[in-house]
Amino acid sequence: MLYSVERFQIFDCRFAIYEALNACQIANLKSKIANLLTSSISQRREFVPPAPIRESKFGTD
Repeated sequence: MLYSVERFQIFDCRFAIYEALNACQIANLKSKIANLLTSSISQRREFVPPAPIRESKFGTD
């Protein structure tokens, strides 16, 4: 009888770890889907190069 109790405790622990990993994977999947939807809704505009750096009269400023 003692053996079966230990066996169920180990199984419960493994099941809890599996549930936690599964929940994390579901959260990651939801995040990826949200990112894809957001990027498809707001398309990026053309790349605009940054403005050239202006040097001041005093050199490095």
